[in-house]
Amino acid sequence: MNGKWGHGSGSRHADRALNGVQLLDDTGMVTEMAMAFIDLRDPACALLNDGHVAGVAGSGSNSIVATDLFVPEALILHTAHASSAAVLLGAAKTILQAVVRATGARPVVGWAYENQSASQTLNAMIGQFALEFDWAWMHIRRATGLMDDTASTRPLTGFEKAQIQADCGFVMGLLRTAGNRLLDMRCAMPCARRAATGRCALPRSTLRWT
Repeated sequence: MNGKWGHGSGSRHADRALNGVQLLDDTGMVTEMAMAFIDLRDPACALLNDGHVAGVAGSGSNSIVATDLFVPEALILHTAHASSAAVLLGAAKTILQAVVRATGARPVVGWAYENQSASQTLNAMIGQFALEFDWAWMHIRRATGLMDDTASTRPLTGFEKAQIQADCGFVMGLLRTAGNRLLDMRCAMPCARRAATGRCALPRSTLRWT
């Protein structure tokens, strides 16, 4: 395996990383997107000291580079879309909980509200995110149902495989956009070294299909 992955949070303190990979056929064509457990202690792996940017500096988010790294088949997850979406759902839920907890104490800058919880507009934003979070779960449940239930009884059709990819891709875009609105409320990035929302902003913002 050869590749480079940016923003590997906590990589200097970890033994392994779970990264997205492209599986190729004999002609070099991509056949599947998957996830692979990468042994960071292997000499074929290197960590770059490049995590010195705002919003990342407090999380040890250095790039991971693999050069001719051998990864056994047992350490490759062929449910990459659902796995990545699960990480995003967890981050989104944590951001939502942190924002809700803080509304009773945080002010609304430039307005006369006692705190954020007194603002109808901000409450509407939180409510919209909560609905979008539930919407995302509906798509993930359909995708995991196809993989866990349907695929255990028969091979998935091409349409069903495309449905899984579409559901999970839609969820990632939906929660990333919705999460941006909540982070605007929380102003997480300047506080990334200490705030839970800042730490959760990383997986929310860096999970992409490439």
